[in-house]
Amino acid sequence: MTKRDAVFPAERQDLYERNGYSAAIRSGDLLFVSGQVGSRPDGEPEPELEAQIERAFANLKATLAAAGCTFDDIVDVTTFHTDPQKQFDTIMKVKNQAFPTKPYPNWTAVGVTWLAGYDFEIKVIARIPKRRQKPPDAITVLEPERVSRSCACARKAPAGDARCHSRDARRSRLAGLRSAPNEIR
Repeated sequence: MTKRDAVFPAERQDLYERNGYSAAIRSGDLLFVSGQVGSRPDGEPEPELEAQIERAFANLKATLAAAGCTFDDIVDVTTFHTDPQKQFDTIMKVKNQAFPTKPYPNWTAVGVTWLAGYDFEIKVIARIPKRRQKPPDAITVLEPERVSRSCACARKAPAGDARCHSRDARRSRLAGLRSAPNEIR
């Protein structure tokens, strides 16, 4: 079974512990973020709708950052609105600042009658980026032209045939693969 780890943004853990839930749960390479609202550090809501939505996105950003994620890592969004029709333009304005370019995450908006004094809430699922370094013996695929220039055996081969038959030439070719600028990962 995959272990789940609680994630808390800086300076907000007391608020989450007081209310009895985690800001986010890391499970494998996924981050499940609890609904973020436009609450100030003391837990009180921002009084104006646009400021409340901006604060909710700021709280979301802080929670994502605590797990090493950004808005670019979000794959699923669910938002809750107390008056979706009236709030739509304001929500879209802030949303377009957070997600300015394609591809956008998928998004489900839900109209609700109560959000404990708030008018907007956002919860997300994000994929936690892998911090990988290529292992020293990893094999990388290159364009045939790069391989054909890496050894004399391949240079003598017909066009498009980048085979190399000598052991020394293969070592040379592998050394070239490790430092190739046009690699596919």
